[in-house]
Amino acid sequence: MYTRNTRTGLVLTLIAGTSISAGIAAAQTGRDNPKSPDRQKHRDQPADARVNGHDVVRTLHFVKSGAILGSSVFNANGEKLGSVDDIVINRGNGRILSVVIRDGGLLGIGGKLVAVPYGAFGYDASKGRLTLDVTPERLEQAPASESDGWLEFDSEEWTEELTEAYREMMRSLDADTRDAYAAGIAGAETERVEGTVTWVERDTTVHGEEQVTVHVRTADGSNRSVILGPSWYVMSQAAAPMRGDTISTVAYVLPRDGQNRLVARDATIDGGELAVRNDDGTPRWDVADRGWADAEARGTTATSPMLRLTDLVGKSAHARDDDGGEIADAVLELESGRIAMVSLDPNENFLGIADDVKCVPWSVASVGTDTVRIDADRDMLLNCESMPEQVSVFATPARLEPVYRVFDVQVVDFHPRERREWSLDTQVRDWSGNDRLTKAYRDSENVHFDGTVRSTRSLDIAEGMPNATAIVVRTDDGDREVVLGPGWYVSAEEMWFPDGAEVSVLGRNVRLDGQELFFATVVNRLEGERIVLWKDGTPVWRSRSASHTDR
Repeated sequence: MYTRNTRTGLVLTLIAGTSISAGIAAAQTGRDNPKSPDRQKHRDQPADARVNGHDVVRTLHFVKSGAILGSSVFNANGEKLGSVDDIVINRGNGRILSVVIRDGGLLGIGGKLVAVPYGAFGYDASKGRLTLDVTPERLEQAPASESDGWLEFDSEEWTEELTEAYREMMRSLDADTRDAYAAGIAGAETERVEGTVTWVERDTTVHGEEQVTVHVRTADGSNRSVILGPSWYVMSQAAAPMRGDTISTVAYVLPRDGQNRLVARDATIDGGELAVRNDDGTPRWDVADRGWADAEARGTTATSPMLRLTDLVGKSAHARDDDGGEIADAVLELESGRIAMVSLDPNENFLGIADDVKCVPWSVASVGTDTVRIDADRDMLLNCESMPEQVSVFATPARLEPVYRVFDVQVVDFHPRERREWSLDTQVRDWSGNDRLTKAYRDSENVHFDGTVRSTRSLDIAEGMPNATAIVVRTDDGDREVVLGPGWYVSAEEMWFPDGAEVSVLGRNVRLDGQELFFATVVNRLEGERIVLWKDGTPVWRSRSASHTDR
């Protein structure tokens, strides 16, 4: 739309997602800042531009994490798919990798967790909600991501789950753990660099990973730049660098592009040891052929490149001089899919600003295992902006720039993410084609018992099959777990067994993939409803047109 601006004339406002790449650097201060405007323009600066003589302003979509977590997700038909249980981000660059949805479950009760790549989501700005182009039935067929272990990238657990979100995050993991300098390190000479850190640069490379480079002012007044490693790893360590820190590092000297690059082997930063590489030059962050569980044995503290948003909010935080508080919230920019800022709720003894929640750019925050370190001094935190109730006020780069300027950092590039269709690459079967199940069922004998429903749960039945829904029935001989059918089918047919319901069950004990399961053939409820699940040795969900009830 067009709006009148008295200073520049017409301003064309574009919704984020339109790519505008011209750059205007934000104002910076600090003589030693290599990203200051008098040194260079940052290539990642979000841009205003001019089209046909008019200013073009990119509009950004900011939202607090508290407004997204727990919110409902809908498809284009207005069908509710579930709610946002969590969001998985890269702990270094803050990019959103996946959204963990809790689907609707049985009549909205319970539900399983499904990790969906963030690139599959849209955002309905008019309704303020995420959208996903999938049917509720399709979501129900997706493999569950129930275990906390998947965030630690345990290979066996992930292999079992095989979700598209896994592959999406593993692609990011491959990029973030890649050692761009491995080929040149063997036999390279080393050099010691000592001095004071004047700038901590977190820059995205051509491979897509974010690397940390420290700019060091040495005793003789010269400036040296030393590459430390991927930001998720370096900035998660207790000795992560901050501006003003003293540093002593031994670095490999690697000739590249006509000049020497310094790549750190190890570093002592403000008295703390930063383990970057092993004695043979291999990176400490490399997790090929091993999980993250041995991080402590490798002298590191990071558990994973990935971080749950719910684990970020509430973490303690402190600045350079140990003043701090806790992270009260995070501000997401939804079109680019990354964290822009965090809300710092200061401690009560922080010069009287305890009740004034502050805006802190993500680019000065470093997320460790137990705390968030903020590369800022007391004056920066006292003078930075308070977090507004409505973060939509930061919709344009011009309005956003002052938030970053007080911390002497550039506004990052909120470049629109690539949208892609979500597909389940695993062969999600409806069970009807599983000959092993059908044969095992037909070879078994009927069993009958009566009892009372205690609970409803989701079960993993066999590899390559969607989760099942089962009820636990209390009988005179103890509890029996009764498999009703695929979760998507049970949900679609609105089968509901409230706790305490009296039922009469006819079914068969089936041995499948080494486990014995009881599959219900017919479930009779006391109210008179008769639910048929198998007919003539064939599951009724083979055809969605088959009715499951007989009155």
